[in-house]
Amino acid sequence: MKKILLALFLMFFGISFAGSLDDKISQMIIIGFDGDNVKSRDFKYLLKNINLVSGVILFTKNIDNIKELNNMVQAIKEKSNISPFIAIDNEGGKILRFEGDVKSAREVSKMPITEARKEYTKLAQINHEAGINLNFAPVVDLEINKNSIIAKKERSFGDDYRIV
Repeated sequence: MKKILLALFLMFFGISFAGSLDDKISQMIIIGFDGDNVKSRDFKYLLKNINLVSGVILFTKNIDNIKELNNMVQAIKEKSNISPFIAIDNEGGKILRFEGDVKSAREVSKMPITEARKEYTKLAQINHEAGINLNFAPVVDLEINKNSIIAKKERSFGDDYRIV
């Protein structure tokens, strides 16, 4: 029974039993890169090696404009042998990687649940339209130190772990 549950768990997360050890390891790697367009040297290198990883993470440095972002995402998806992760940490507020109007975690924490749901639905839609399929947000950081980057960027829902 334990083996069956483990197999189901692994299949659910896309980890197959087939393939070499290298294939299995590469399924667990998401990489970042320099470059903000399909013509950049680092992006071209990424495309040549995209099948060695399960996906990429994008940062502000990778996003010059939404059109070029769409071009990069499309190129990654076309070149990859799998459906790759296109990841980002697009949290809203001061941590918004491309165009959009989404409130910070601090602001969302003060909203009624129905409004918070709308705010994160909007964020999910923005990401989806850009081809992002993995967002490392919202986060569960605690705002314990009021001078920390977490506090300054309003990245936390608060300092009470029960609320966060």
